[in-house]
Amino acid sequence: METGDDCIAINGCTSSVLISRVTCGPGHGISIGSLGHNGKYDEVEGIQVDNCTFIKTQNGVRIKSWQGGAGFAKNIVFSNINFKLADNPVIIDQYYCPHKKCDTKVGAVEVSDVKLVHWTPWNVGGEERNNKLEVQRDSAVYGFGAVHRNLAAAAFSSFVGKSSPASSRAGKPSSVDEPALVKLKKERDPEKLFNLFKANATNKVVVENRFIFEDTVSRLAGAGRLDYIEILLEHQKTLPQGRREGFIIRIIMLYGRARMTKHAVNTFCDMHLYGCARTVKSFNAALKVLTDSRDLQTIDWFLNDVPGRFGIVLDAYSFNIVIKGFCEMGLLDKAFLVMAGMGTWGLAPDVFTYTSLIEACYKSNWPEIANGLWSRMLLKGCLPNIATFNVRIQFLVNKGRTWDANKLLDFMRRLKKSPEFPDEITYNLVIKGFCKMGNLKMAMYVYSAFRSEGYKPNQKIYQTLIHYFCEAREFDMAYNMCKQSMENNWYPSVGTINNLIEGLVRDGKLEKLDKAKHIYSLSLKRKPPFNPVQIELMKSIVSRK
Repeated sequence: METGDDCIAINGCTSSVLISRVTCGPGHGISIGSLGHNGKYDEVEGIQVDNCTFIKTQNGVRIKSWQGGAGFAKNIVFSNINFKLADNPVIIDQYYCPHKKCDTKVGAVEVSDVKLVHWTPWNVGGEERNNKLEVQRDSAVYGFGAVHRNLAAAAFSSFVGKSSPASSRAGKPSSVDEPALVKLKKERDPEKLFNLFKANATNKVVVENRFIFEDTVSRLAGAGRLDYIEILLEHQKTLPQGRREGFIIRIIMLYGRARMTKHAVNTFCDMHLYGCARTVKSFNAALKVLTDSRDLQTIDWFLNDVPGRFGIVLDAYSFNIVIKGFCEMGLLDKAFLVMAGMGTWGLAPDVFTYTSLIEACYKSNWPEIANGLWSRMLLKGCLPNIATFNVRIQFLVNKGRTWDANKLLDFMRRLKKSPEFPDEITYNLVIKGFCKMGNLKMAMYVYSAFRSEGYKPNQKIYQTLIHYFCEAREFDMAYNMCKQSMENNWYPSVGTINNLIEGLVRDGKLEKLDKAKHIYSLSLKRKPPFNPVQIELMKSIVSRK
């Protein structure tokens, strides 16, 4: 990352983040903050920055907060960090002020449980580098006092404690309980998970974290404890956040995730009871849950009767939800009827409407109707987007018409409607089409065009090419692709790796055996690792004579 500001900045209400294998520079480094601006209450916890390199940066890792703020930043680990000419490798600054002068204020975001582990020396290139720790000693009552220190690596790596009154005066680190988010993520027993979530039901970090809600609801639903889900989500409605429509939408979607459709609909209908305004956004959320349930009678009632009851004005997205749902159910006649009904609301089908219907028609082997829809879309002045083109290319490839798909790809390249037009999916579809035809030469030609457009290969393209190169016994080409893929931590399927290793070993030449061993050694570095049985099988293939 090369930038004139922070390479990565972590702001308030953030937790459980891993930043790994980032090279930063030039720039301002990786920062937590700024926090507490204008007296704001901010919370940050569970952050790990690991195996990162800073080259010619103004700063390295930094925690910065304004005077007068509140909240905390805790459980932060900086590990395996490398510096190459970073001016200020480490900064913990409770006096952050990017201006010439800032007013003196009491209070500060509390910084605690910061660990620095396995760092390269900070005296790089023969130059002395600065490390700064500016702590507001007694922010709550006594104003502030600055402490400037040039910290040695050994001293700072053992620093675990609070940049706050008690720890500053006593000089001893304070123990910090494991963050609630981490506990919730680790807990596997449904009853303990429920009780732990219930105990943190008003914890702002938990309440505002969408991902921990989704994870908890999914696991409780998997355990069949819908009663626990109801208790937790109904309690959430009573919180101050329950007056925000976005928060209620999240509850509706969580009920949908648990297949509790009736609860989701009731939540929408009862929004006025918790003082929350109701708009088409929450209506669409409930409608999405209903279409996923495939309850046709309720979908029809909700779409046709409920808007008038609550004064909801439908938008194109409302109709697109139902159209896509019916298309996925294979009910194309109903989908077309819904599209026809858009006019009664003064709406016209948009590109998403047409794309859903065209895709469904192609899947149902109705290419004539799909092509008719394409023509109608253009006549109405609605231009196809990248998804619409990809749907058509997918159909052509599935029908063995890859040359036609390639012509459409060339047209898209000339059209160049937007910088990502065509995209990686487009190229991957055409490459896979030529591979399935056995025309690897054309597949590589398209791959070269893909690279010339400035795109970088993704995991799917690597998987496709490696698999078909192995099938064609082009093991040297497969090896080169596999090596590139693995070095980016993109690993082909175990079966494809085994086929490649086996093909190289079967050749018998020393050069090929070395390549097989190299692929095996790269497989051992996968994160998360392959399971022991898979690794043992690879090892046995490499050991064959």
